Amino acid sequence: MKLEKLTEICLFLSIIIAPFDGINIIRFFIYNYAFCWTTTIGFVIYLLCIIKQNKIYFGKLVKIWLLFFVWNIIATIVNIENIIGGVFKEHSAERMVLVSIVSLFFVLSMILFYNYVLMKKNNVVVWIYKAIKISFYIIAIFSVIQLLGMCKIQIAIDLNTMIQKIINIKYDLAISRGINFDENEFFAIKRIIGVSQEASTFGNYLTCLFPWLILGAIYFEKNLKSIVLCCLLVVFAILSYSRIAYGCIFLELLVVMFLLRKFIKLKYFFWCIIYYYNNYYRKY
Repeated sequence: MKLEKLTEICLFLSIIIAPFDGINIIRFFIYNYAFCWTTTIGFVIYLLCIIKQNKIYFGKLVKIWLLFFVWNIIATIVNIENIIGGVFKEHSAERMVLVSIVSLFFVLSMILFYNYVLMKKNNVVVWIYKAIKISFYIIAIFSVIQLLGMCKIQIAIDLNTMIQKIINIKYDLAISRGINFDENEFFAIKRIIGVSQEASTFGNYLTCLFPWLILGAIYFEKNLKSIVLCCLLVVFAILSYSRIAYGCIFLELLVVMFLLRKFIKLKYFFWCIIYYYNNYYRKY
């Protein structure tokens, strides 16, 4: 298999597993975010590709991020006296600065890798939509289990608890602090959180997914299944009780309705011109 194809597979998988933001398996740096695994593998393969091809592409986004990265390094050096010895939320300032710089470098690597794949990919919007749709199918399975748990179905509650041990690092934190089985969110399901650590991050992810699913329902698939997916997402957003999801999805709906109305008017306008041309102009 070609290296370029492997980079595409890694990016495709990164999009699919993006909602898993608290994997309780590897506790190193930011690798509780599942997409970091496939992104790291993809970046290594990307390095092999550019070594083989002996060229690298820097888009505008990469150049802007490089400037931002350099500015952060300079700002750190200028403020080094204020940083050394500082403590914030029980973490040393030196550690937080180091983590921030490494995180910025990781994002730079990610942009280079993503840019390399997406610039070469044909029908990139459709390709991303397919990955997002698969991701939502996974989310839907977990969310339905939690929905059944909200209905006090014990099997669903037990299954969700078992799942949370693996996909949510906050589970162990709840155990260490001493849990109240009647109140703790892992055992008494009161909000849908999908595969995220909490409802707010789940709401953020649903906000990102919604325009893509709407796009699929209007332009790509245009069938009942795509409409059902959009409706399911709205139901999950409502039951997550995330104010972020409420506000953003409502605004996205308004934008979609506005654009659709504008598109329909434009389509009708061109249809009238064509009709006039065919029926009147050609006669003369």
